[in-house]
Amino acid sequence: MKKKFILVTLVLILLSVSGCYSSYELNDGNNSVDETKSPDISETNKELAIYTIDDDTYECIPSISLIPKDAKVDAELIVNEVIANFKENVVVLNIEEQPDSVAVYFSENSAPVINVSEQVEESMLDCIACSLLDNLDYCNEVYFRCGTDNYKSSNIELEYNEPYISK
Repeated sequence: MKKKFILVTLVLILLSVSGCYSSYELNDGNNSVDETKSPDISETNKELAIYTIDDDTYECIPSISLIPKDAKVDAELIVNEVIANFKENVVVLNIEEQPDSVAVYFSENSAPVINVSEQVEESMLDCIACSLLDNLDYCNEVYFRCGTDNYKSSNIELEYNEPYISK
């Protein structure tokens, strides 16, 4: 009984290990099967350094996001990667890239403008702003706006042309 259990366990381990390292593809439409390795993540993706919010402390912390290797790193991609990591629903209406700055327009009816604490709001804005400054060489200032007006929440108010952060 013990030998049978060990044999079955070994067979299952071998099957699971071999299944992890190979995939099968049809070769040129004929019915032959070609065994190939699955692509390495580094062959199809690259790392983008962004900031996210620590769920325990609500602080802005460095993180890595994997993006397609051929993706163009611009303000829209960066903002989308950052907000994808937030628990709160964030609606970005527009992102304007200027020669030396980026302006991010949030919906007045979503986070970070409403329904978050002051600490979470600041962390969300910090994550977005620092991610933009770190990844875009030309970006020296980040502006936040609500709708088409200046950024105003119950916690933070910025003038229309007042940068949230500058290099």
